[in-house]
Amino acid sequence: MTLYRANFDYESELFWTKRDNWAVEMLEHLLFYCIDKKDTLYSSKSYPLDYLAFLKDALGFTPRLSSIGEPENWWGKLENIKNEKVLNSKVTSFELANDLNLNHSKSRLITNINDLQEFLNTEKDIFLRHPYERAGRVSFRLNSKEVFESQKNKIEKVLETQPLLGDLYFESRRWDLGTCLIQNGGKFEVGFQIKNLNDSQGVFRGAVLLDEIIESEELEKIGKAYYKLGARELIQIDSFAYDGGINWLCEANYRKTMGYVVSKLKRMVPPEESVAFLMTPKSWMKEFITHKQLLKVLEDLEGVFPLSPVENPIYCWLISADGRENLLTKAKELWALVAKDGQEFPSIYEKILPDKKTPEIKLPI
Repeated sequence: MTLYRANFDYESELFWTKRDNWAVEMLEHLLFYCIDKKDTLYSSKSYPLDYLAFLKDALGFTPRLSSIGEPENWWGKLENIKNEKVLNSKVTSFELANDLNLNHSKSRLITNINDLQEFLNTEKDIFLRHPYERAGRVSFRLNSKEVFESQKNKIEKVLETQPLLGDLYFESRRWDLGTCLIQNGGKFEVGFQIKNLNDSQGVFRGAVLLDEIIESEELEKIGKAYYKLGARELIQIDSFAYDGGINWLCEANYRKTMGYVVSKLKRMVPPEESVAFLMTPKSWMKEFITHKQLLKVLEDLEGVFPLSPVENPIYCWLISADGRENLLTKAKELWALVAKDGQEFPSIYEKILPDKKTPEIKLPI
């Protein structure tokens, strides 16, 4: 038996040596669906009895909880801090992509405000990312002089302590791919892949587990490069496609990921079915007082699992269906039942459907 801490604040602790208890409490319930029956979640949180009853029905057992003992980190190890910082840094992924000739020709590392102004002199719409934060946490889209002036002080403050990754903002971004590379002997191999459903700010809103593996020489080269840097066991490589090409190495996460969570959730449904995982803010949803009440609303909608307690600030959903088209249909049916009146179906969820127009890829993503 292992006692696990759901350290979803991994980046905060790794790079800033501080914990983010809100992030942990918001997402720790996902471990119920990922750890083994004999293992225990380290938590002082009290879960409602009707939610625990749902877990027992969905999993076949009631998960263990304990606030006593010395837990092992689950999301990220926090063991070899120096190496983990290197492997999780977007500066590392930028430099590796340069070495492998995979970066877009316009991508650059911004180290001071003069670098940024030079970039803006030639490009009219750019996107800046923080090298050490989770996607969407600290980022800037600059598409006019006025926007730059309004964000300049914030950007300069960030640049005092670390660089920013500068890329063109791709309005035509077609898809985002997460590839989990798993160690097999002395090398990495593709374990599974997800299509990430990221919004326009790069915030993760869900994922679709791909039914077929997409392999590429680029991913193989990236895996070899990270293995050489000391990565072991597993690492997720994030890629995206735009009109004109594919950025195979946008960033890497040397820890567990939401893709890993989705791969574990797949065990809850028949193996032949496709699955999607959605994350929706509670503010988008109707008010539900109990999990039992929510289940009553969903009783005629098969293949939908409300994974989160109703008091959670983020609702997580697992949807299963025969094929991607049926996944989207079921997601819209779910939305009609649980979303607030007037809350539009998020356009990013339309990307549950496969994109069939990427010539470099034989399989639709």
